[in-house]
Amino acid sequence: MQEFINHYGVFLLLLVIGLLLIIVSIAAGRAGRSGVPLVGGLLIIVGGLTTPTKLLALLGLLDYGFWMFPCVIISDSIKNRRFRRFMEEKGFGEGNRDPSKILVISIPERDEIIEWPYITAMRYQLQIPKLSLAVCTDEEGRCILLADRSGTGRSIEILPFPEEGYTFTGLSSQGREMTVEITVTEIKKDKNNRG
Repeated sequence: MQEFINHYGVFLLLLVIGLLLIIVSIAAGRAGRSGVPLVGGLLIIVGGLTTPTKLLALLGLLDYGFWMFPCVIISDSIKNRRFRRFMEEKGFGEGNRDPSKILVISIPERDEIIEWPYITAMRYQLQIPKLSLAVCTDEEGRCILLADRSGTGRSIEILPFPEEGYTFTGLSSQGREMTVEITVTEIKKDKNNRG
């Protein structure tokens, strides 16, 4: 018994912790929250590598994060390519970063405010609710909002983007309707903030 504990004790401890983290990640994903994907699987792999039976490390591949990671990277690349192709077809120019402005996205139902650097012709992605968007300028210099309410990049809309911002209503997510408010705000400089 002592020999078993010496060889497999660390593995069993990391296996229990890893499985717990995998279960927490799955539950968080179903609740629409961020879990800790990959961590549980990595703990199981490390534990498996501490045993004489190294094949036990393969149990770490049960973590769905290992399988989701390449899918998310490939999917995001495809969506970016669709947005880029759409922008090129419609004649929207290259992206420009304006360090004096930020893109502010507000989701009142979640009490959430997201601030991103303001870069034109760059695709921004919201996960909850699903929304892909890009702020572009046309030949006359007017701001245009490209939006895909499904988040897939397949049905991109061209919307006017007035100075006061744009509000999306009725975005469905997790069985409830959500509102997304998008504005561009000047960064206020004070004597403490020189950037």
